[in-house]
Amino acid sequence: SPFFTTVKILKETTFESPMARIAKRILLSHHDIQVVSFGHSHDCVWKQFAADKTYINTGLWNEKINMHPPFFGRSVRLTYAYIEADAGRATLARLKRWKGGHQLMEDIYY
Repeated sequence: SPFFTTVKILKETTFESPMARIAKRILLSHHDIQVVSFGHSHDCVWKQFAADKTYINTGLWNEKINMHPPFFGRSVRLTYAYIEADAGRATLARLKRWKGGHQLMEDIYY
């Protein structure tokens, strides 16, 4: 709905958390740092400050009372940071959600 879209836009542009401000300062003042990841802020966040400057906050895995529209009520978001770093390439950082299963994998080198 237009109301929830407006609330989301206002939240993203007006209310920058203290952790996001700290991450932004770290990322923009150190050219060699591409990802800053914090946790346990209660809200998960993925934010890109520049093409190669990403801030991730994994939130928490406990049940919480969510006060953000349209998600009012109790919620659990099992989010984690997925970061791929390879020398000479941009670091890829994503915020992902665990959905209760697992898949066993291994890298094989011949």
